[in-house]
Amino acid sequence: MAEQRLYTGAHLYVGVDVPKNTSTVPGVCQRQMVQTATGPADPARLAESFSRWFPGAILSSAYEAGFSGCVVHRARPTAGVTTMVVNPASVAVAAHDRVKTARRDAKRLAIDLADGRLRGITVPMEAEELARLLPRTRAQLVAHRATMARQSKAQWPQFGLMPPASRRLMSRRY
Repeated sequence: MAEQRLYTGAHLYVGVDVPKNTSTVPGVCQRQMVQTATGPADPARLAESFSRWFPGAILSSAYEAGFSGCVVHRARPTAGVTTMVVNPASVAVAAHDRVKTARRDAKRLAIDLADGRLRGITVPMEAEELARLLPRTRAQLVAHRATMARQSKAQWPQFGLMPPASRRLMSRRY
């Protein structure tokens, strides 16, 4: 078993990469990387793991907004962790650093958070997030339907169903 460290009273900055399987959680204290843990991607279980990985520490964490929405942010306050949700485009990346891994992203977030270079985004309430879901999903479906119509219409001349120069619009009949 790994050595258990105590961080009593120390301010620890944690970067979290939120993929679908496991989360990488590096911790930075006094500008030095102190520990990197790997845990479950489940937000509630991950939040509980923080107190086990970094006992006694005053924790601040940051993660990039992404496919998981703000579920991770909402799970952390119950565990006593201050959390910042960051726009992925606002995280600085070196020009030569083209390899993107969960571990590197999490480490960059932890370092930038410790140095005060990150700015959080406004996190919508759960009701607001749910209210946005329906119009966004509808817009995606409408765009997907239009793409499918264009793709199928592009193949019609191949089978003689429409002359190539036709500017006819898609209709229910077609």
